Formats: sequence, C-alpha cells, structure tokens
Amino acid sequence: MKLIKISRICEQFPPAEGGLSSGMFDLSMAQHKLGHDITVFAPLSENSSEFDSKTPFTVTRIPSKRIFDFSWKACDALTKLSTPPDIVHTHGPAAFNYLIRRTNTDPPLVHTMHAVRKYQYNLLKQLPEMVKSFEKKSGLQVIQKPKSYNRISPNIFKAFFLEKYICRRVNHIVVVSKYFADQINSYYGVSYEKISVVYNGSKFNPQKVCSADNSKFHSYGINTQNDVILYVGRTDWAKRVHILVEAMPEVLRKYPHACLIIAGTGDQNRDLSQLVKKLRLSNSVKLLGWVPHDDLPELYNIARCFCLPSYWEGLSKAILDAMSTGVPVIATDNLSNREILHNGKFGWLVEEPTPEAWSKTMEVVLSGRVEVKVNRASKLIDTMYRWEHVAERIDVAYQKVLKHLS
Repeated sequence: MKLIKISRICEQFPPAEGGLSSGMFDLSMAQHKLGHDITVFAPLSENSSEFDSKTPFTVTRIPSKRIFDFSWKACDALTKLSTPPDIVHTHGPAAFNYLIRRTNTDPPLVHTMHAVRKYQYNLLKQLPEMVKSFEKKSGLQVIQKPKSYNRISPNIFKAFFLEKYICRRVNHIVVVSKYFADQINSYYGVSYEKISVVYNGSKFNPQKVCSADNSKFHSYGINTQNDVILYVGRTDWAKRVHILVEAMPEVLRKYPHACLIIAGTGDQNRDLSQLVKKLRLSNSVKLLGWVPHDDLPELYNIARCFCLPSYWEGLSKAILDAMSTGVPVIATDNLSNREILHNGKFGWLVEEPTPEAWSKTMEVVLSGRVEVKVNRASKLIDTMYRWEHVAERIDVAYQKVLKHLS
C-alpha cells in the first residue's frame, strides 16, 4: 500500500455533534493509523482548539458563518499548504468550489456523496401530504411544518445543479450505498468505473453488562429493567418517529413495562411531545432530546431493540451502531435499509408505515426470538463495517485515481 498525503474538507467535524461529524473523525483516524498523512479542513467551533490538541493529525480550522463561505476559504487554505496533497477528499459543497478554480496541476478530487439529492428531494416533496395525514388522524395541529421540496425552489434547483456539476467533473465518487451508484449512473450518465461503493462504519463494541452507574439513565427518567425500545437520530418529519409513539399503546398491552426512548432533536420534537400527552404515554415514552455521543453506547446497551421508521435514508450509521452493539434492528423496508440488512437477513423490515405493522414487529422482537439475526449482524459489522474497513476500501479508490493519472 502506497502511503499518501490526504487533505479532507468537511463541513461537519468534532467537537460538533452528529453522525456525519463523528464519521469524519473516525475515518480520518483510521486513515492516520494506516500511515497516511492527514490534514483536515473544518469549521471553527467552540472548544475546537481543545479537541484538536488531542488529535494526532493536522486540523485546520476555518472561521466562517455560512457553508459556502467555509468551502471557499478552505480551498484558499488548501492552496497555501507548503506541500500539496496527493488527494483532496471532499464531503460537501466544497467540491464545487474546488472544481471551478482548480488547474491542471492541482491534485485530483475524490468526493463522497452521503445522499443523492435528486432522489432524496423527489421523495421528500411528499412530506406535506404525510403531515396532513398525521394531523387528520391525530387531531393535532402540527407546530412546525416541513419545508417545501418543490424542484422550482431556488435552493433545490441549486442543489440539483451542484450535484450534477460535481458528479460529472470530479475525478472519483465514493457513495455509501450501492443504490446511490445506480442512481448517479442513471441520472448523470456517470460510469460505474468512476464510482466506488464504500459503506459507513461503526466503532461501537458489544457490551454484555450494563454500566454499574445507572445515574445518568435515572436522570433521564429511564428504568433500565424495562423493555427499552430505542430510536436515535434527528426527529425530522422524514424520520416518521410519530409512528413509534402511535404503536406504543398496542405494544404496552402485551409488554406493560415497555419504554420507548427517543434520543435526538429536530422539527418534530414539539409535535411528538403533544402526541405523547394526548395518548397519555408520558410514563412509557421518553423524549431525551440531544444525547452526548459518548452516552450513546450505553443507551444501545440497555435497549431490547432499535427502531428506524424513516421514510428515506442514505445509509444509517445508527443501524450500524445498533448491529455493532448486538441490538436487534427494526427498520422501514426502503432501498437503503433493505441493502444494509440484506433483505431482512440481519434485521426486521417493516413494509407498511402504520402503527399496527410496527407494533406487531416490535412484539415479535421483544418476544426474544432474535439470536440468529443478531449474531449474524454482529459478525457482519466485524467483517465489513469497521472504520478500518472503510479506510482500506477508500484506499482502493485513491490508488485507482492516482494510477489513472500517472
């Protein structure tokens, strides 16, 4: 393996919280451990200097207030490096700024796509109808409506233009799901030779015994002896977390000590609070809000199952973390979840987005007949979805680019 100098430009990086942010750090660490020279360009944030002082590779912080401002300044900083990198790797709009200003002597650009906007927005434009249906069924008035995803919206039009421009001009594209590769090929005519499928990773490990210190769970109002059903992620309307809340009355009839834990924040939070009160589930549904990343492994550890009812996913890092910690996964039967769970071999897929379908599947998993799928899932993580696997597969993409240019 040839060791190379890599410059990564990413809009999300610790100490900022979030799945993508932690993923950027974990990938950079894995590449550093392989021996590569890593420089990360990331936004300046609170406590970043303290975080960076403990990081074993170079992190250059860019003060900025907007994403495109950051991207442009990051590209400026990149040109001032004393030794140019062998590869520039972007994970957001910075790819566009790099492409429009690069010259023939600049390093090649590898770009990771964590979503295909043309596909994503075509799905999300149906959200207003989903919200109307929720209002009609629940009798509640939604406090914060989802934004419009009409393609004539200037922001959506810009996103489509940028995606097309980047896909056609970048040296190589890394995607986190195989179905992304199919879409990029179909939408933009990009050859499969220019695309590498590299799944996300998880660094969580199975923990057989709960932490002896349960005080943090008690502070959240959680009884660790209950049948804990866990959701981790944003509480946006596309995640459809309300389906889990609506499924709980039926689950409680059979499992009266079941408790749904929702860890995350988003546009749906206040509406979920309304729904919990209306269904009188305050003792059985806990809305934790944002939970520090370091606390998440212990949340997975006390869970009897993990649920992801989202309408759309790229490739869910939360699913990987659940599989990694030995928690049974129940997820919507969509393209992404079907791919990661191998059509149900490593978890349970729910076809109908209804509380009835979800409560039925949750009851099956809570009954305890889960060992075979859980063991398969844990082994899959250890052989395919650790960050060292991600770094090694991205290495293959890098070497392909460098070989093509030599």
